[in-house]
Parts: sequence; C-alpha cells; structure tokens
Amino acid sequence: MELDEQCKKILELLNLNDKNQKAELMHQTHNFSRKFDNPKEVSVSDINKLIELEYEVMPIKGYTKERVENVLFNTLLTITFYDYSKTNSLFKKSEIEDIMSLFTKLAKKVFAFKDKRVYSNTRKALVLDLFGSLLHKCDLAEAFEFAIAAITSKNDTVIIAGLSLINEHFDLFENKVTNEFIELLDNIILKTKSRSVAFNALDIQVSNCNISELEALDRLDKEDANYF
Repeated sequence: MELDEQCKKILELLNLNDKNQKAELMHQTHNFSRKFDNPKEVSVSDINKLIELEYEVMPIKGYTKERVENVLFNTLLTITFYDYSKTNSLFKKSEIEDIMSLFTKLAKKVFAFKDKRVYSNTRKALVLDLFGSLLHKCDLAEAFEFAIAAITSKNDTVIIAGLSLINEHFDLFENKVTNEFIELLDNIILKTKSRSVAFNALDIQVSNCNISELEALDRLDKEDANYF
C-alpha cells in the first residue's frame, strides 16, 4: 500500500472513532511507520506526508488518537537519527535544508495549535525532543526560540523539555548565558512548585559555570518544602 493510501486509511479509521477498529487502526499506523525505518527508502516527500498526516490527526477527537500521535512522533524521532553529515548523508544539502524546514514548520504549528486537552502539552514536549536530537546534526536557528517559548509556559512537562533543549543548545554551540537569561531562570526557580523544573533550571546555570553544584543543591534544599 502506498503512503497516500495508508494516510487515508488511518484517517478514515480515526474518524470512525470505533473501539472495535482499534487493532486495525494501530496495525495500519505501525505499518505506515515502518516505511521510515530504512533511510535509503525515504524521500523528502515521504517525510512531508508523515508531517502532513500529523497535522490532520491533531484536531481529531476520539479513541486511541493519542496512541496514533505517539507512533507518528516516534517515527519523526527515527528520522532525526538519519545521517545528515556532509560526507555520508543520503540526502543532498538542499534536501537536508528542506527537511529541517519541515521540522521547523511542524514546531510552529504545534505551538500555535489551540487545544485544551492534556496531550497538547505532551505534543509540544515531543517537538522539543525532536529538536534536541537534531541539534547534534544541524544548526537549527529557531530551536532556541521554541525552547524559550516553552519555559515561559505554565505546564511543567513543556518547561522541562524547553530547559533540556536550552541546556543542549548551550553545550553544543557554547553560547554565552546573558544576565537577563539568568534572571529568567531564577524567576522560574522561585515560582515553580516542581523540584524537577527547579533542578533543570539550576542545571543550566551549573553547566555554564554561573553557580557551583553545591550552591545549586543548597538552593534546592532551601526551597524543598515548596516542591512536590
């Protein structure tokens, strides 16, 4: 079955919202995903079809919809592990640029998408994880901007994903941490009720030698009563 037909079948099954069709839906979704296991058989057009499928799935409500999205994002993560180096990549330079553009477009749509369901925050965190993987291969200029948007959100899962991406960004590109950014991190540490959020914010400061590990641990201990 061609990718276009598989996409159509997945959407048909999702829109049926029939619990009795759950097994067939996941079977079709996993079959679609397997197409991307071998990069030699994948084109930029194929990756675009995968991302376009995610766009169509996002607003759908119904049974197992989130499981389908998890498979699609795992497939996207597989694509980030392809070899994009100048010497060994199966893709031309222009194709790599097109692929990176598709991922950036995906992030913009995910962050702009209005969805009150809990999975909306999971989706944003998954997009940031994709960027975290791609940072090791390509300089995604807009990745840092998405991470900043994430850490100013109200959801701990999204904030942690954003902080993790920022830490990787600083580590790889050795960007200087500004005083304004340190103030932003300190504000997050002061306001959060999550020990994990505070830990990740402090870890950025430790990694960039703004504070010592002992000072970070001391700050965590002092605020421990406020965390859950």
